Amino acid sequence: MFCRIHKQFFVVVALCGSGIASQAQTTPYTDKTSFVAASANLSTIDFAAANSNGVGTFTAYNDASGLTLQGVNFVGAVSNGSYRLYAVDPGYYSAYSG
Repeated sequence: MFCRIHKQFFVVVALCGSGIASQAQTTPYTDKTSFVAASANLSTIDFAAANSNGVGTFTAYNDASGLTLQGVNFVGAVSNGSYRLYAVDPGYYSAYSG
């Protein structure tokens, strides 16, 4: 399946009417070309500016306000009562490099 979380982020949101049973077909895409061809009005969100601490570091966004980039608000998952969202520079840890 196509998934990349480095400088590009695709968000798929499933909406259900409250109290109304609904069903929709899910289409998996295994490559970016097929995904882009089937999509409209895509935006690329650059997370490079989110790490304000510089090269080889990370920035934590550990509250309910999260991080807003290009009009999209990202809020971390809650774990043990705390929000967990980090913008990590690829130089911080090799697993984060593209």
